[in-house]
Amino acid sequence: MTEIQPLLTPKQVSEILGVSVGTLSIWRCVHRYNLPYKKIGRLVKYEAQAVADFIDRRNGPCDAAATPTEQSKNRKRAG
Repeated sequence: MTEIQPLLTPKQVSEILGVSVGTLSIWRCVHRYNLPYKKIGRLVKYEAQAVADFIDRRNGPCDAAATPTEQSKNRKRAG
């Protein structure tokens, strides 16, 4: 039998990700990011593990020691 995952509301996910509920709606509409969701009737729900996986995929390398000015210079050189 399949284990039932906890389902999160868009409000809960928006708080976890630090974006607005409207931003999540836009992401779903335009397929901006691969953040899986489920439709249950008219309700939108997210599996907690899918949100955790999304965060893991979005974590990139970060140079915490660099100042914002150095980070800006590095981006200009790389781009």
